[in-house]
Amino acid sequence: FQEFLNEQQTSWLPLATLLRVLLVLLAAVIVLAYLIKVYRLRLPYHARAEQLYRVVYRAALDSLAALGLRRNYGESREAFAHRISTLAPSFSEMTRSHLHYAMRPASATAMQKSAQLAATSTDDRQQWILLNARVKQELQHKLPLWRRLLAIIDPFSWLRTH
Repeated sequence: FQEFLNEQQTSWLPLATLLRVLLVLLAAVIVLAYLIKVYRLRLPYHARAEQLYRVVYRAALDSLAALGLRRNYGESREAFAHRISTLAPSFSEMTRSHLHYAMRPASATAMQKSAQLAATSTDDRQQWILLNARVKQELQHKLPLWRRLLAIIDPFSWLRTH
């Protein structure tokens, strides 16, 4: 009878093995989340000129979301920029620039667009990067250190960006 009980207690997958697999999966998810976070924050330095307005703005939104500042449901980009203008006045300028680029007329031919981008890509890249740096600097001076440290620690902050 004891042999029967011992057979019933041993499972085909030991609990310790299952816990190790779950821990490895959890670690992989956290590492992947950090990689995505770093990718989204560093992409402005490597993006093509025609994507700068979008990826720099998204990186700024990711940084703001990590600090707990995000758009409310139904809140426009402009209203959000106005709401956080006391913390980061440069974000209003970034929002206006982003909307200007995003709402450009599509009537220009591809050749005209590529010629314009080639002429201004270096200047645009520097302007967008400097604008993003100004927003981060303003936030650094206005928000406490503990909040900025939490923003760095959180690997899933980019999921709250919208």
